[in-house]
Amino acid sequence: MDNYNRSDFSGPEGSYLVATWDAESYSWNFRPVMGGALLVNDELSALGLPVREERGLLHSVVAYAQQDSRWKNERMGGVAQTVGGYGCAMICALMVYTQIDNQLKPHDFNAMLSANGGYNLIYGNEAHLAWERLPQIYPRFKWEGRKDWSRLLDSSELGNIFAMIDEAPLVLWVDFKPLVGGMQSHFVLAVGHTADDIDIIDPWEGVRAHLMERYGRAANDTLRRAIWGYRRIVVR
Repeated sequence: MDNYNRSDFSGPEGSYLVATWDAESYSWNFRPVMGGALLVNDELSALGLPVREERGLLHSVVAYAQQDSRWKNERMGGVAQTVGGYGCAMICALMVYTQIDNQLKPHDFNAMLSANGGYNLIYGNEAHLAWERLPQIYPRFKWEGRKDWSRLLDSSELGNIFAMIDEAPLVLWVDFKPLVGGMQSHFVLAVGHTADDIDIIDPWEGVRAHLMERYGRAANDTLRRAIWGYRRIVVR
């Protein structure tokens, strides 16, 4: 940059921080930086640097209920199990996806999964959501793993769950009937939290609630006992 004139630069003096060379006009261009990346993706790629993945603007989650009469009797994966009886996982995954398609309904989502291997068929009559295959059916899904516990969570594990919820809605595995013996599997969508409770959308009725008031075992129970696992499926 030894041979340049002030007129070679675009923009008000002192307002720009990043310079790029325009070969066509044979001049330097300065671009303002307002807390974002210093280089745009094309420039990063040209330099051989990794490009940051953009999630884009997302809609608010649309709440849906398994028990809605429009789809509660529909079968999943071609077996006898219905959305109303066993569709909590599917509805949770759909609610995550409504952040990028807020017009998608459980009827169409279930039909797409059923036709494209979106369910693992167990014993020939049980349809379990195939979480890891969702990105093959809906490419804007990203599967980031799962975790299951059969014990009290420690503080670091609960802190990790809070951190994930801060980033994106998180599907949690809970006991549907915590005051009854045995485990009754159920999934809910976590959309926020406090220090000692989690804001959820419960797909059973499509209502917003607090996890502990619905799925705590007793008045003095804690989140560390109420959460049995998570499934981290996000959209991008």
